[in-house]
Amino acid sequence: MKLTCTIHKTLLSPFLVLERISPFFKRPKIVPFRGHSFFVLPRVFPPLSHQTGFFLDSIALKQGTRVVDVGCGAGVLSICLFKKGMRFVCVDISPDALTCTRVNAALNRVPLRVIKSNLLESVHGRFDYILFNSPPKLLTQKGTKQFSFSIARQFAKQAHTRLKTGGVLYLYCTQENKSVWKKALSHFDVQTIGRTRSFTIPFVVLRATKKAP
Repeated sequence: MKLTCTIHKTLLSPFLVLERISPFFKRPKIVPFRGHSFFVLPRVFPPLSHQTGFFLDSIALKQGTRVVDVGCGAGVLSICLFKKGMRFVCVDISPDALTCTRVNAALNRVPLRVIKSNLLESVHGRFDYILFNSPPKLLTQKGTKQFSFSIARQFAKQAHTRLKTGGVLYLYCTQENKSVWKKALSHFDVQTIGRTRSFTIPFVVLRATKKAP
């Protein structure tokens, strides 16, 4: 059965699109992406060829490093970026996302440590890299449609604590929220390393390096 949806272009945010079509995906799916197979439950964000691919192509990780993937969803970033000798910790607040990541790690034979955590609250230790595909909807103040600076600042403080000196945070966010993130990341050296559009919405990739004390 074919599904046809007509959505006004001003509403074509990937998050709104997912919200509208998710009731039609009542069963778990196996989604092929970049040579891997991903098990995706209905309420877990699936890998998008352009959006996810663009973020992946913007990330450069050194072998033998420690990486934490925040808001890991189905574990797509960690599984696609994993190389022998690297240690990945995947965190998410959603039980469905954690289930998908565990299944996908086994399905793709990638050793991942999976932890339930609100941002980096339950994460311990120091890391070389932090990855965060920032979903605007989850960083919205309750009852409003405004991006929450307080939550962005909270995450920035957590990231600063968890990163080694010289460690890097890779952040994917909307162009609209870029200035808020740059303000929250005042203790980092922040560079814009990529720009793209997804569903007519402009996005950027920020590379934030932890400064020496």
